[in-house]
Amino acid sequence: MKRVMIFVAVLAACLFAFTASADAAGLAVRGVGGHMTIAAPDDIDATIGLGFLLDMDIVGSQFGVESYASYWSQSESAFGVEASVSDFAMGGRGKYKFLTSSTSVHPYVGAGLGLHFVTAGVEIPAYDFGGIIIPGTSVEDTNVNLGLDLGGGMAFDVGERISLLTDAWGVIVSDVSQFMLRFGMIYRIP
Repeated sequence: MKRVMIFVAVLAACLFAFTASADAAGLAVRGVGGHMTIAAPDDIDATIGLGFLLDMDIVGSQFGVESYASYWSQSESAFGVEASVSDFAMGGRGKYKFLTSSTSVHPYVGAGLGLHFVTAGVEIPAYDFGGIIIPGTSVEDTNVNLGLDLGGGMAFDVGERISLLTDAWGVIVSDVSQFMLRFGMIYRIP
C-alpha cells in the first residue's frame, strides 16, 4: 500500500509540473487517461500491467507527445522458492500521427525514452532436514535502467471527449526488454 501511495504522489507531482512546462513550450494538453498492458518480458511469462498517460499535441502539427507511468509484476514459484520481478516505468514518447480521411481514427508511430525501476526478488523458505533446520532467506534488488520505446498504434474517437487506444511497443531495457500490447482510454480535456 505504501508503494501505491508513493506512486500516486509522484505521478501527480510529475503531471502538474509537466502540464505547466508543456503549455509554455507550445504543447496543447489533449487529455489524460489510463491503460492496461499485456507485458511479455524476455525470459518471463506474460503478465498484466496498469498505467496512466498524459496526451499532448504540438500546436498546428501532426506531432504529439505522451507522458506515461506504468507498472507490471510477475511471480513464479517452484519447490517453495518464490521469485518475482516488477517494473515501474515513467517516460515520454514522441508520436507522428498519419493523416486519414476518417475524423475518428488516428493511426500513429512513435519512439521515446523511459526510466525503468526494475525490482527482482527471491524468497527461500526454511527447510527441516530431519532436525537440521536451514533458515529461510529473502533477497531483493532494484536497478534503475534507461529504456528505448519503439512502436505504434491507433486511437479511436468514440465520443466528443472519449478516445480508445490500442498500440504495441517494443521496449529495450537492460536485462528486462519487453513487448507490450496496450489498451487504454483517454478523456479529452476541452
